[in-house]
Amino acid sequence: MTSREYHIAYGLHSGIPHCCVMFFVNEWDAQGMYKARSPYVRALSASEYDYVPCPECFGTKTMVRIKDCIVDCGRECREDFK
Repeated sequence: MTSREYHIAYGLHSGIPHCCVMFFVNEWDAQGMYKARSPYVRALSASEYDYVPCPECFGTKTMVRIKDCIVDCGRECREDFK
């Protein structure tokens, strides 16, 4: 499984909205945005998000609770997606 496939599968399993998962794999991770100190990166750093939201969700303050696999699934699922 590629890194991109892993992030899509595990992100969706974790309850992250599809639009945010696709933004992460197509924009954030692919372009190395996390290394930049752009206004968006600084705004995310100052926010309460536990994941990288897409700009639309960030702008509308749409935030979901990330699944805690140990609590919600009864086990650590991360390895299932590698």
